[in-house]
Amino acid sequence: MLLANKARTYAGVLPLVPGRYLRTSRDSTREDFDAGVQELTHARFLVIDEDSQEILIRSFVRHHEVIKQPNLTKNMVRSLDSVYSRRILDVLLMELARYLREEPELKGWAEIEEEDPRLWVALCQTMQRLEEARAAGADPETGELDDPEETHGNGQEFDDESGYEPVDSLPDRLPIYADELSSSVPY
Repeated sequence: MLLANKARTYAGVLPLVPGRYLRTSRDSTREDFDAGVQELTHARFLVIDEDSQEILIRSFVRHHEVIKQPNLTKNMVRSLDSVYSRRILDVLLMELARYLREEPELKGWAEIEEEDPRLWVALCQTMQRLEEARAAGADPETGELDDPEETHGNGQEFDDESGYEPVDSLPDRLPIYADELSSSVPY
């Protein structure tokens, strides 16, 4: 339902409108949809922002090889202007940073740098922070540290449910890009 939806962007973001998705499936109920979304969110395939009513398919960019295709990469970057959720932008930035670390040779990275230099800087800084967290013993997938206090070395705890830090701790750790982007879109 979600992957094939025409409202989905190349960043893997789409609106959270269950009724619209249920129209494409004869056998699904709202309860089925909610249970499926909850299960996928718990398994970290989806990130949901109830406030902005948006869904992120967390690995969409990687699995659909968006960064391998320069034109799709440009489309992805442009689509970020329509994302309302700071949390989704932050998670997407983390996912892109992990992807850049693993496959720096892909053609689309140059398109990101050209299309939106602020995003490129934010991506490089986030990748640097991931490296620092990894060096401190953090699990790169969950953000959990081996130390008993489960902090990132700065006393801020990670969000137990999502594996990501609470949004309140992000502004001093992530670049200003997400702040600027999410504040430029009217609510």
